[in-house]
Amino acid sequence: MMILKKSVALVLCIVMTFSLAMPAFAVDEKCDCGNPPIVYVVGRADVYVDPNADEPQLAVDLDMDKILDAAKPVLPSFAKGLATGNWDEYCDELVEAVKPFFAEYQLDKEGNVKNNSGILYTWSEDEIEDYHWRSNVHDYTFFYDPRLDPWEIADDLNRYIETIESVTGHDEVCLLSRCMGTSIALAYLTKYAAKNDYEDIHNFVLYNGTMNGFAIIDEVFTGQVDLDPDGIDRYFSDRLSDDVTGEFIKATITLFNQSHMLGGLTVEVEELYDKIYENVLPRLLIDTYGAIPGYWTMVSDKAYEDAKKMVFKNGAEDYAVLIQKLDRYHYTVQNNIPQTLKDMKAAGVAINVICKYGFQLAPIIKSSDLQSDNTVDLWSQSFGATAAKINEKLSDDYIKQAVADGKGDCISPDNEIDASTALFPEYTWYIKDLPHFSFPYGTDDFLVSICRYDGQMTVDSDERYPRYMRYYEETDTISPMTGENDQDRYEKKDFFSVWLGFFKTFFKLIISKMEYIK
Repeated sequence: MMILKKSVALVLCIVMTFSLAMPAFAVDEKCDCGNPPIVYVVGRADVYVDPNADEPQLAVDLDMDKILDAAKPVLPSFAKGLATGNWDEYCDELVEAVKPFFAEYQLDKEGNVKNNSGILYTWSEDEIEDYHWRSNVHDYTFFYDPRLDPWEIADDLNRYIETIESVTGHDEVCLLSRCMGTSIALAYLTKYAAKNDYEDIHNFVLYNGTMNGFAIIDEVFTGQVDLDPDGIDRYFSDRLSDDVTGEFIKATITLFNQSHMLGGLTVEVEELYDKIYENVLPRLLIDTYGAIPGYWTMVSDKAYEDAKKMVFKNGAEDYAVLIQKLDRYHYTVQNNIPQTLKDMKAAGVAINVICKYGFQLAPIIKSSDLQSDNTVDLWSQSFGATAAKINEKLSDDYIKQAVADGKGDCISPDNEIDASTALFPEYTWYIKDLPHFSFPYGTDDFLVSICRYDGQMTVDSDERYPRYMRYYEETDTISPMTGENDQDRYEKKDFFSVWLGFFKTFFKLIISKMEYIK
C-alpha cells in the first residue's frame, strides 16, 4: 500500500512538473509561408445608441424630415434677426435645435463614453482564426470607436496584433490603414512598435489618410467658412443622382451659377455668417464634433492651437482633461509622423502611401479649390505632393521646369499632379476618380500586391500599378492612367450650352411626371 501511495505521489509530481513547464514549451508553431497576415485598420465605424439592442439605431441620425421639423420653430427668430439686426435669439435657438441630433453621440467632458453608445463590432482572442494564407484584405479587420482617444485605442490594437501573430505563427504583420485608421495605426506605432524598432511590422500602408489633418476640419474648427459658387456647382454634380429629377436640379444649379445668381446668394449667406459665427460656432462645435478626440486627429498642426481657442472658447477649464488627451496625441504622435516614417524606413519597414483625387471638396471653406478625394485634400494625403487647383492644370512653365529638372516622370498624364515634392515620391500612388468613402473590391488586388511584396514596392515595381491610375466605377477596376484616359471630371460649358441643358432636363422632368400620372 505504501508503495502504491509513493507511486501515485511520484506520478503526480511528474504531472505537476510538466504542467508547470508547459508554458515554456507551448510556443506557437512558426509559419514560414512568407505572407505575413494583413491587419486592416478601418477608416471609421458607425456609432449606435445601444449596439446591443435588437434593432440598433445610429447615434447621429440626420434624417431630412427630422431636420426640417427642427428648423421650423427657428424660422421666427431668423426673421426677427433680419428685421432687427439682433441675432442673439436666433443663435440660441439654432444651437438648441441642433444639439438633440448629437446628444447620444457625445462623450463626457473628459472624452469618455457616458452612455450605452458604441460600435457593433468587437473582438476577442478566442474568435481569431488562422486564415492569413488567404489574399483577403478584410480577414483581419480592426474596428474601433472613432470618437475615442487614439492613444488609448492603441492599447487594443496592440493586443489585436499580438493575438494575430500568435494565431498565425508570424512575428510580423502587414499594417494597412485607411482614413482615420492611419491616425490610430500611427498612435500604435509610436506607443508600442517603436519600442522594438518596428520588428512586428512587415510594411505600413497609409491609404487616403487623415493623419496630417486636412482643410475641411482645419477651417471649420477655426471658423473659416466661405462659399464658392463654382465649387457648389461641381459638388452637387457629384452628389446628386443621375435620374431625371437629379439631372434637372444639377442643371438648375449650373444655370444659377452661370447667371451669377448663386454667387449673389453666397455673398448674402457669408455676410450673415460674419455676423453670427462668434456667437454660434463655438457652441455648435462643442455640441457636435468639437469635443470628440477622434476628430482632433484630423486637425493639422498649423490650425491646432487656433482650433482649440475657437472650440473651447466658452469652457476650456471644464474640458481640461480632454484637452490634455488632445495635446498628448497631437504633440506625441501627429507632430512626429514624418520622423516616425523615416525611422521605420531606416529599420527596414516598407512604407506605402496611396492617395485619391479628382473631386471637389465641400464648398464651404476658403480652400475648397484644393485637389481632393471630395473629403481629404491631396497635399495632406500625400505628405506634400504639388497639385493644381480643382478643374485646372499645372502651368506649362511649371511642367517645362519639372522636365528640365529631370522630374518629368513625376507629372501626372492629366498634368494635375507633381509627385516629386511628396515625402516619398517613389512609394506614393495616386488614383483618380475614386471618392474618399469608397473602398471597392476593385482595389483589393492592388492592396494585396503592396502588402505581400517582398521588400519595398515602388511605383515602377509592377506595370499594373504605376504611380498614376484611374478608377472606373462601372467595372470596379483600376487601370494605369495614360494620355488617352486622363479626361477631366468636370466639363466646362458655355452659357448657351447651360441654358440648353436646363431646358432639356426641364422638359424631361415634365414628360416623366406626365407619364407617372398616366
